[in-house]
Amino acid sequence: MDEKISLYTFQNNKKSVKRKNLNYLGFNKFIGMYLIIRMHLYCHKFMPFDFGIRSCELLFVSSGFLVGYNYFDNPMEFTHISPFKYTYKHLRSFYPYYLLNLFYGIYFNKHYIKLNLTNLELLLINILLLANWSSHRIVARFYFPISWFLDNIVYCYFLSPFLLCTINNIKNTLKIFFFVCLSRILAEEFLNRGAFNVFDTHLHCGPIIRIFEFYMGMLLVPLYFHFKSRLDKYQNNYAFKIICTIIQIVSPICLCYLMIKYDKILFRCYFLLIICVYVFIISYDYGYLSFLSSLKFIKIAMSTQLEMYLIQMNVHLSIDKYLKRKYFYRLSGLHYFYLKLIIIFNIAFIYRRFYRDKFANLMDKIIFLFV
Repeated sequence: MDEKISLYTFQNNKKSVKRKNLNYLGFNKFIGMYLIIRMHLYCHKFMPFDFGIRSCELLFVSSGFLVGYNYFDNPMEFTHISPFKYTYKHLRSFYPYYLLNLFYGIYFNKHYIKLNLTNLELLLINILLLANWSSHRIVARFYFPISWFLDNIVYCYFLSPFLLCTINNIKNTLKIFFFVCLSRILAEEFLNRGAFNVFDTHLHCGPIIRIFEFYMGMLLVPLYFHFKSRLDKYQNNYAFKIICTIIQIVSPICLCYLMIKYDKILFRCYFLLIICVYVFIISYDYGYLSFLSSLKFIKIAMSTQLEMYLIQMNVHLSIDKYLKRKYFYRLSGLHYFYLKLIIIFNIAFIYRRFYRDKFANLMDKIIFLFV
């Protein structure tokens, strides 16, 4: 009974230390999500680099970093049920919305889906967020093509309590970081030489590679706090803030330059190392861009990024089918994309503002009946 109550109330437990939000890093995550949505809904013929792929890597690395940031020197309890509790803490906020979008997608594509045992099995796999583990991954994701991101991030959250136990000091963390980097590089080198062609899987959309990226972000945290403890004394210094602001401006420019220059030259694992360095640099929230990123309207926009990601394809397909020919046929491709983006944001904001907590509480009650 104690475990039932613990699981049910875990999301209400407050951490003993409330750390400052890393606003500029959060803003970069939001830009990354925007680029992914743009990649899905508006594919321009010329792209200087594949910003969809790079943005996914940025999101997983920064997500791992933020989990480590929130729990470093402030560890969560680690028991046999901790992975389930921590996963549920995050799952309750988006899973009902995911199901709504999943079933709407099925309804929208009902003419292409036959009622048979195979499709029911695939539906169950999608409901359980296991499509990426299926041997028929592409078929399994037919219902909701963008679900791979959620499948992977849930797996990352599930392993977080265990992974957090390994970031307790800098020396060990750096050793693990280099080992994980080497493993990631070897996996990519083998993949590009055809070593994994015997498996019916896509390495980069699969959970194994994404947990590497998530974990690499988490492993940066001890070194981050090591330098932060020395830099905090300058945080109110005007010249120091100006320098940090310049770094915040120059860093994304340098990142884009490297992505453009080495696109289709370097393997993805080497871009991942560049992104790790980038996340480490911009996580120091001392510049004036951090203040701008903390403004209320920007934080509202940033808070809706996951809801925007989930609703994007359904809005895109629905507008194309029901409204484009009648109302929006004169809009150019880019203007048409921004119209969709505005609609996506408004739906995401309304759900998060008025319905998310209601659905999350309903999910709590349902889970409490069975756990």
